[in-house]
Amino acid sequence: MLRLHSQQGFSLVELMISLALGAILLAGAYHVLAAVLGSSSQTLRVSQLNQQMRAIMGIMSQELQRIGYWGDALNQDPITNPNPFGFTISTTGANTNDCILYSYDNNSNGLVDPEEQIGFRLYVSGFRRIAQWSKGSTTAITDCSANWGSSSYIDLNDYNVVRIRELTFTAPPAECTNLSTVPRSNCNPCDTDYQPWAVGDTLVKVPRIDITLSGYLAADSSVTSTLTTTVRVRNPQIEVATSAGPAAGTGC
Repeated sequence: MLRLHSQQGFSLVELMISLALGAILLAGAYHVLAAVLGSSSQTLRVSQLNQQMRAIMGIMSQELQRIGYWGDALNQDPITNPNPFGFTISTTGANTNDCILYSYDNNSNGLVDPEEQIGFRLYVSGFRRIAQWSKGSTTAITDCSANWGSSSYIDLNDYNVVRIRELTFTAPPAECTNLSTVPRSNCNPCDTDYQPWAVGDTLVKVPRIDITLSGYLAADSSVTSTLTTTVRVRNPQIEVATSAGPAAGTGC
C-alpha cells in the first residue's frame, strides 16, 4: 500500500537565521576584499615612489662618479699642472649641502669647457624638484644660489608624481695614500692606521660623496621614501701637500 510522507521546509525563524548568517559572512568577505585591495593599492604607490627615487639616485650617482676625468691627464704632470676638474658642495646660504657643482672632461679635449661645468640642486620654490644644469648649455654654472633659468636645466623628477623633501650632499674625508713614504701609508685622518703626511709629500686621494634623498608622492604625502648612498669617484686626485697632515680624527 502506497504511503505518503509529509515534507517540511524551513520555518520562518530558520530562514531568517540563515539570511542573517549569510549577511554576516558576506560582510566579512567584503571587508577582507576591501583590505586586500587597499593593501595592493598602497603597495603599488610605494613601488611607484621607490622606482622613481632609485632612478633619480642612479642618475646622480653615475654622473658624480665621473668627476675629475681629464682626457689629457697622461700628457700632464699632475704635480706642476694639477687636474682642473673637480667638485664643490655648497656649504653656505639657502642651498647649504643641497647643491653640488662638478666637472669632468666630457669631450676629452683636456680643457674645462663651459658645458662641462654642471650641477645638481634642490629647488624648494614652487614644486619641490631636483634640477640638473644642462650639459648642453654653453654657459658654465658656478653659483648654487643663482637663478639657473628654466631653459638651462632639466628636472630629474616629475613633480606631478614625486616631490623631493630633502637632498643632501656631504664629502667625508677622501681615501688617501701617501706615495712619498716607504712603504706607502694611509693619509686618511679617519682611519686607524693613519699616518700624518709632511710638507711636500705626494698624496693620491679618491674623493667620496654621501647623498641622502628623501621624497613623497604628490598625490599622497603619507607615502615617503628615503635613500642614501656613497659615491666613490673613479678618478683619483694627485696633489703635493703644502702643509703638514692634521691630527688623527680631524674632520671625521
